[in-house]
Amino acid sequence: MSAEGYYRYPTIFKDQIVFVSEDDLWVISSGGGVARRLTSGLGSISTPVFSPDGEQLAFAGSEEGYPEVYIMPSKGGPIKRLTFLGEEVNVITWTEEGIIFASSAGQPFSRWNALWCVSPHGGEPQRLPIGPANFISF
Repeated sequence: MSAEGYYRYPTIFKDQIVFVSEDDLWVISSGGGVARRLTSGLGSISTPVFSPDGEQLAFAGSEEGYPEVYIMPSKGGPIKRLTFLGEEVNVITWTEEGIIFASSAGQPFSRWNALWCVSPHGGEPQRLPIGPANFISF
């Protein structure tokens, strides 16, 4: 079996590595082995991140048009859409306060992103009180 492929957006929690390939999420042990597909949707997926406890994954998915923020169990299962912004999003990190993501929603230009936070339980995303940004480090 070939190990060739196009692997993107890796995220790691303890001994689990989740990455994007073929527009879906895959998981593999950091010790190697065979990767297992976690999603099989029609849209593309990017920028997965683990929750602080490693039980869930947040990611940007385009199941219904523009990419939005979704979550799912890190071992696999149903996905849940958290945002309905109608603009590009990139998930940055998952903190105790919520899922931090970048989006051009409400901005005058499509590539002028602001950082937002949304609860993993859903609800209205809150814009973070900082200037335009694509990424942030915690």
